[in-house]
Amino acid sequence: FTSDAAIQEGLASPSLEQVNDQRLLNEDRPAGDESNLFVGDLARQTTEAMLESVFKTVGNVVAVSIKRDKKTGQNLGYGFVRMASHSEAVLAKNEMHNMDIGGRRIRVGWAVKNSV
Repeated sequence: FTSDAAIQEGLASPSLEQVNDQRLLNEDRPAGDESNLFVGDLARQTTEAMLESVFKTVGNVVAVSIKRDKKTGQNLGYGFVRMASHSEAVLAKNEMHNMDIGGRRIRVGWAVKNSV
């Protein structure tokens, strides 16, 4: 693990985990879809209905999807929530990040489209 201070001073390169965290949790602005949020660190028992009910407390939810293993159907621990507007997405991102759902603190950031 490399500290953020060392990276900023040019003394070290960021770890893959730090790069991915920054990409997924970009604080500055959404990339592409302005109302689509990445939700990570989901408990395995978390369902789309659970996520929707939690996110509805801060705004109108348009869609929820949790990514699942193609063979087992098991929750892979991350998903996406699309809010009705950018302002609702900003509020949801700020209010829901680090919230405990199913015994785990979730990470919420702007969804980023894969370029691969």
